[in-house]
Amino acid sequence: MKTILFVRQTAIYNDSRALKTIRTLSKEFRVLVLGWDRDGLARANTEKLFDGERVQCLFYEKRLKHGSGLKGIFKLLGFIRWTKRQFMRHRKEISFVHACDLDGALGVYKPAKKNKIPFIYDIYDYYIESHRVPKLVRNIVEKREIGIIEFADCVLICTEQRIKQIAKASPRKAVVIHNSPQLKEYDIEDHVFAKEGKIRIVYCGVLSEGRLLKEIAEKIAGNGKFELTVGGVGPLEDFMREIGGRCANITYLGSLPYDTVLALESEADLLFATYDPSIPNHKFSAPNKFYEALALGKPIVVCDGTGVDELVRQFHVGETIGYSADAFIEASERLFADRGKLKDLAINARRLYREEFSWEIMERRLLDLYADIG
Repeated sequence: MKTILFVRQTAIYNDSRALKTIRTLSKEFRVLVLGWDRDGLARANTEKLFDGERVQCLFYEKRLKHGSGLKGIFKLLGFIRWTKRQFMRHRKEISFVHACDLDGALGVYKPAKKNKIPFIYDIYDYYIESHRVPKLVRNIVEKREIGIIEFADCVLICTEQRIKQIAKASPRKAVVIHNSPQLKEYDIEDHVFAKEGKIRIVYCGVLSEGRLLKEIAEKIAGNGKFELTVGGVGPLEDFMREIGGRCANITYLGSLPYDTVLALESEADLLFATYDPSIPNHKFSAPNKFYEALALGKPIVVCDGTGVDELVRQFHVGETIGYSADAFIEASERLFADRGKLKDLAINARRLYREEFSWEIMERRLLDLYADIG
């Protein structure tokens, strides 16, 4: 059986796109995963998620708090060196390399090139538009990523719009793999919207500035019309922990396995992905929450000018707003003014998911790609 080396600088167990990709690839290949255990939880959590005979996970074990920015640069360089060493240690068994983002690719793309191993570059986020890169080295970093894009046998992007974001490069081949959820038994449950008169809102993801998270939580705090459940890690962890501790209608759950995220969202009334459109990378956003909302039949609120807003308007599956917490509250109340319409929205969203965006469609696309280059 052929082996794919899969490289992603996260803990994997709470990384939805990585989880789905690894599970899909393990249906036809053995997968050797290289990840980063930043908080000491990765090893124990990933062991429960994969077939140990088909998936082996190795972790770089230097601890690093999420959102450390430039403070973590030396540990990031250590992760890159570590991935190169792991490649060299396992090179005789590797048939393909699947590297995610620039920090996942830097340690392995040259060894893959030297050993003539097919290389897939999976772009979750274009690096200079999603990280704080000092101006002094921005051009150097971008040129390196462009070089990797052009070297790769295939580039994976998460929406058709993202081809504009990498327009400076000329990829040999680009395939769209949408961030669609892989659903289990709770996917088609009847849902009573705003049960007990409260709108139950769930957000699980990166807790960072530029997503209206702090502003929305402050607006909801003490407001009896809403309940907010938050999961995830990032720079706003301490804030979410504090506000959840003092406000009865806000709950912070910390880092969560992805299956738990989907279970929480299945019980929600409303999801949101309110990214700041002034941030370049947000203009091409493809939030997991959009696809999860479709699959679970939930309305979603997103911000104008973030790419995904075009889909929300086109398919009538939620509300688009300006970037403000007040606009979010108003849109939420507008959606739930007529709860009867929410059932129609749910039916429409689920149909759209099944016909256009389901993970079964993405899975076949991904496996066909490997068959073509293998």
